[in-house]
Amino acid sequence: MADTKSTPAPASTPKSKHAHPRGDIAQDIITDVALAKKVNSAAKVPDRLTALAARQITATDTGALDGLITNVEDTLMPDVVTKKHNARLATVAEGKAKTALDQALDVIMNGVKRSYPGDKAQAAAYTIGHLPGERKEFEADVKSLVARAQAATLKGVAPADCQAVLTALTNWIAADDAQQAANDLYSTANNGLRQATNQINTSRRDIQYAADLVWPWDKPDSAPHRLAFGLPPKQKFSASNVKAPA
Repeated sequence: MADTKSTPAPASTPKSKHAHPRGDIAQDIITDVALAKKVNSAAKVPDRLTALAARQITATDTGALDGLITNVEDTLMPDVVTKKHNARLATVAEGKAKTALDQALDVIMNGVKRSYPGDKAQAAAYTIGHLPGERKEFEADVKSLVARAQAATLKGVAPADCQAVLTALTNWIAADDAQQAANDLYSTANNGLRQATNQINTSRRDIQYAADLVWPWDKPDSAPHRLAFGLPPKQKFSASNVKAPA
């Protein structure tokens, strides 16, 4: 075991250039990246890196981990933040479009109630039987309702009101498509971030396993080094007893 009591300051680990709004990046990912930065900084201390070389951890390994961290923090995380923001906007737009469609339909339904007071059969004939989630069927229901309204003479309902429903339906369909596309893009970006974080975790654990051998838990002078590497001070390292960064 190498004696590294006079340990110089570690080489700096690249810092993220981006701030990530709370909640936009999963907390477990933030924690994993922070731990990897802590472990890699500990490994880059020259005396420690020399000692780790006996267990096949070199500057090539720490440099590769730096590259993975930089990619996650400066490229993948900002991309997830952007795509989550876009998904939120698309969800709001879809909600507004659906509200506009509901309001246009309300005009028709108001005319049905005024034209056929108490007539359950007519009320049933103008009922939309499918939910928006069943979009093809829902779209067909709305168009059928409009066709029925156009063929009838409903109190307070003008031809423009029927056209307003069809226009609102077209707008809602477009907004629904945009929302789905935005959600898909966010999901793909988030999955990519998780995969990259898994790579970081694999590289970080490799360094920790090596450090666990170089500075074993049963040697009193190993404690400060084990702490620096996020290793448990009084037991052998395993992936399940990682010490998270303070």
